[in-house]
Amino acid sequence: MKEHKIQFVKMALIFLLILLAISLIIQLIFYETVAKSKFTTRKNILLEKILKDNPHVEYAFFGDSHLLNAVNPDYINNSLNFASSGENYLEINYHIHKLLNEGVKIDNAILEVDLHTFSKQPTKFKTTSPNYYCTFVPYKDMNWGYKVSYSDYFICRYNLFFGGGGDILTRLSMPIKDYISDKGWQQFEGDISKLDKKDFDAVIQDKVLNHFENTLEIDPNQFEYYYFNQTLKLLKDKNINIIFIKYELLIH
Repeated sequence: MKEHKIQFVKMALIFLLILLAISLIIQLIFYETVAKSKFTTRKNILLEKILKDNPHVEYAFFGDSHLLNAVNPDYINNSLNFASSGENYLEINYHIHKLLNEGVKIDNAILEVDLHTFSKQPTKFKTTSPNYYCTFVPYKDMNWGYKVSYSDYFICRYNLFFGGGGDILTRLSMPIKDYISDKGWQQFEGDISKLDKKDFDAVIQDKVLNHFENTLEIDPNQFEYYYFNQTLKLLKDKNINIIFIKYELLIH
């Protein structure tokens, strides 16, 4: 009876070791094919290579897709575009913290202030490259901004594979098409000039309705406004010049 128990324990350990090995292989595949292929992660890998050689940035641009598509640093000396689609001031604040803690020197921080900057419509957690931001944004802040569970935060923070099989198959079967310049700019692929004025106005009205509940009032208690002020405080404390800019969404 004792030998059977020993044999059972041995088989159980072998099974667990095999299961662990398979899990690690799947995790590695997931990380290399999916986690590292996320747009924000790929972009910041490129920028980190530049900052490793020259950690001094004269003009650092922060914002969402408006800025991401609007500013090509190739035309501005010693500038980098740190913007990412959907990036809000919660993420911008901690992104700047991360850069400064890594020894990056910033002379001028160009911050986006558009109509939707203080939107009442929260950005969805799953649409903002959480695998990247969760590595340096604390849980309490992510939870306030996105009402995310700690389990989801933990999975994203450590790029764990849970239910990502479809993502792996998609990435293996479809090449990455979006272009990122080595300084962070992404060319906008759409062409809103094809919209007539009536359609364009309808798009704008829909945006106002979704983002502001049909008003343009700013709620000073919302997390976007709070982290906007925290970002300004951080930059002032570090003697970094602040430049505000609005990116027009024009039909041409």
